[in-house]
Amino acid sequence: MHYNHDLSLLSERLYEILPKVTVAVLGLGGAGSALCQSLAHIGVRNFILVDDDLVEESNLNKLIGATPSDIGSEKYRVIERLLSRISGNTAKVKIVDKKFTRSNRPEVGSALSDVSFVFSCVDNPPGREEINNFCVKNKKPFIDFGVGMAKNKDGVSSLVGQIIFVKVGDPCLECYAMQNRLPYGSNKVPFIQIHQVLTGLALQEFLKFLTGFGHQYNMVYFDALCQSVEGLRPYPNSPRCNLCKSMG
Repeated sequence: MHYNHDLSLLSERLYEILPKVTVAVLGLGGAGSALCQSLAHIGVRNFILVDDDLVEESNLNKLIGATPSDIGSEKYRVIERLLSRISGNTAKVKIVDKKFTRSNRPEVGSALSDVSFVFSCVDNPPGREEINNFCVKNKKPFIDFGVGMAKNKDGVSSLVGQIIFVKVGDPCLECYAMQNRLPYGSNKVPFIQIHQVLTGLALQEFLKFLTGFGHQYNMVYFDALCQSVEGLRPYPNSPRCNLCKSMG
């Protein structure tokens, strides 16, 4: 009975919170598209989508909602269409047709000024650095997605993914990167399933953060070949991290 009561309280809390939350999804590839789909299904209705990439044929095996007729069009158009269908045309979507780079920092940062939560799904280290700096300095909680794959003469030797959750006041993404075991951003993983697993793990942490139900982790590591999931918390500040030093 107590368990069912807790579930009822959790549902009521989510129905109250989710329509008011504005999330930013930066990077609309495999992880970003799967994430947007899931966020819309659970009730998020306010989105800011940040990406300027076009759909390529190689994206079709991992970009949720994309079809061959979308090749050459912007990825955000695919995701905007997906969100509209899931929400019954009630989703409010703001598009930022840019990458988060140093040169685009003022424009993208301004668009993200009122977001409640940021999901970083970019696949390049400079983009991660810009997102990390923005979120830490502007006190925005964010979850970063990373994937990595290694091959040898026999085929795939390693296929892993992780999410890193940086809450306000936590050590930042660079602190973790300095001691990280996953070389994320160095390999593009062409498999849709690992992105969907990471999306599920990220949503769990997102919902726990919003509701206060359950234990929260700074990092969740998924080994796809071993089918194992490991949650870790917390990780320490790195004495070499100038960003965290600057925040006092």
